[in-house]
Amino acid sequence: EEEWVTYSFVVVMSPHGNDERASGWPGRPTPTAAGGAVAKPFATFAGAFKALEQLVADNPVPWWLAIAKPVSTVLMLPGQYDHACDRAADAVFNESLTLLTSLPGFERARTRVDCHGRGRAIAFHNDDTDVRGITFVGGRDRRGGLFEVLGGHVRFFGCEVEGGEAANGGCFYVANDALLRLRRTRIRGCRAPGGNGGGMLVSQGQVIVKDGVSISNCSAAVGS
Repeated sequence: EEEWVTYSFVVVMSPHGNDERASGWPGRPTPTAAGGAVAKPFATFAGAFKALEQLVADNPVPWWLAIAKPVSTVLMLPGQYDHACDRAADAVFNESLTLLTSLPGFERARTRVDCHGRGRAIAFHNDDTDVRGITFVGGRDRRGGLFEVLGGHVRFFGCEVEGGEAANGGCFYVANDALLRLRRTRIRGCRAPGGNGGGMLVSQGQVIVKDGVSISNCSAAVGS
């Protein structure tokens, strides 16, 4: 089993969140802030990632902990997310580990992000990122219907990825020497009707597949 890590910065997302009223805090990944205050969750990935970036900027690591690497966590409460992909979402943490995770015990089917064909879920640029226990469906974009991985090291663990569509890379587009690791993750029903890689297109990147990974019912004009 993967080890649970210690967290430094936390924001919470909810299907009923509001980016204008939400906030994050330094602490552990629970639905309540330090001191027991109820969390004010975000609705979109864009809002959550921007808040994490600001938290890291506003709370620099003390000099005596300079060798430590702060961990930034997006904790997703269970439910159906219909607006998480509404705004462009680039994870831009060049120094910190970003952990995008469901609430423990509410993985996959109970934490579900539907992009409704309005764009991809997330673009990862130069990040060290873990994605755990979440279902993503219905993304659509020019490349990488659900995920574009253009740098860094991105790991998916215990996820389901379904119904993405793009000209190239129906679910994943991996490039620029990025590293994508998949473990216990299912990819299905993704399409690249006009190009390459129904499930995934890798261009100058690397994908490592470990145990429990399946790719099914994906189609493309060239390859699968």
